[in-house]
Amino acid sequence: MPYIAGHRARIYVDSTNVGQYMNNVSATRNADMLDTTTFGDSEREFTKGEQGAAITMSGFFDSASGASDPALAGLFASASSKAVTVFWDGDAIGTPGLCGSAWDASYEDASTIDGMITMAASVSFSGQVDRCVSLHALGAETMAGAFASVNNLASSSNGAVANLHVTAFGTGTATVVIQHSVTGGVGTWADLITFTNVTGTTSETKTVTGTVYQYVRANLTAAGTTQTFAVAFGRRP
Repeated sequence: MPYIAGHRARIYVDSTNVGQYMNNVSATRNADMLDTTTFGDSEREFTKGEQGAAITMSGFFDSASGASDPALAGLFASASSKAVTVFWDGDAIGTPGLCGSAWDASYEDASTIDGMITMAASVSFSGQVDRCVSLHALGAETMAGAFASVNNLASSSNGAVANLHVTAFGTGTATVVIQHSVTGGVGTWADLITFTNVTGTTSETKTVTGTVYQYVRANLTAAGTTQTFAVAFGRRP
């Protein structure tokens, strides 16, 4: 099997592409294991309890507006969780990753006399974190239109989560919609998730319950002058 070079990872936090400042990232998923061993048992027995997930990252400090320090310090200070997405193999449509809504659990800046100023953060997801695929690689669009679809090979029945990261915006209003289809054919697409209208840099996590058809795609149904954004979508098992 082909192995993947680590430099291909992408990290989006709120409305910032923080991956361009980072050189290390890891994701951990865990579950509380509750001891249910009783008298007479000869082996330990456990029941799985609450689950959680966290992403740790480290890299270089940049205090400019929209750079690594404002993004991660802002996530630490925020009164609400923000969209966080990691893609492991670039973010071309269909590539895999993790997405959800998260806060900083810890944030650190460091400096040495003979080195660069560095930074590190541990980001804890609030609620469920999901495996996802990219539905739009981070990039600029100037016109409305639908993008390539992702074929899941079958429909699913437990809903989904989606992240939108808008890292740059011109003027006007943009609307990003995730659509699904049974066949993927022309005229078969129905709206599944509609993000809040975009008028500037922003991010959003949205969820939906119920059936998700076999094919999904992102659609920029209304466009501003220029919008630079990424979209992640995860079916819930």
